[in-house]
Amino acid sequence: MGLLAYQDGNLEQARDSFERAEDCGGLTARRWWYLGQVYCAQGQKEKALEAFQQAVRTDSHFGAAYLEGGRILLDLGRPKEAAPFLARLTELEPRNPQARYLLALTYLLSWNTARAWEQYSALQEMETEWAVRLARWLEKTP
Repeated sequence: MGLLAYQDGNLEQARDSFERAEDCGGLTARRWWYLGQVYCAQGQKEKALEAFQQAVRTDSHFGAAYLEGGRILLDLGRPKEAAPFLARLTELEPRNPQARYLLALTYLLSWNTARAWEQYSALQEMETEWAVRLARWLEKTP
């Protein structure tokens, strides 16, 4: 029910369905991820973060939940907390340019420019568009 409601854009019904499933014995990692997406769309970032954290506790190899959790932590201004999420994602998906870009941003926002440059080097080897985006940020750092 929740997935169908989500796909139809009925976020309230999707949220209610996913929350009821949680009360009835738990959700799969993917359903936690969908619940996090619903909370995100509704502007409830802390609840979304909790859902993504639960998704990775349920399945420690679920890359999409690490990506979204890291992104939300960045949005919330918590780059030091985002770094482990995104670092784990780069372990799982070493050729994921978005993960490397976001990880580099967490390092920049945490004043760890050397680590940001490491991610830039990795991006240059795999995805020039993301490397160019990151270069714009790196040019602004002292």
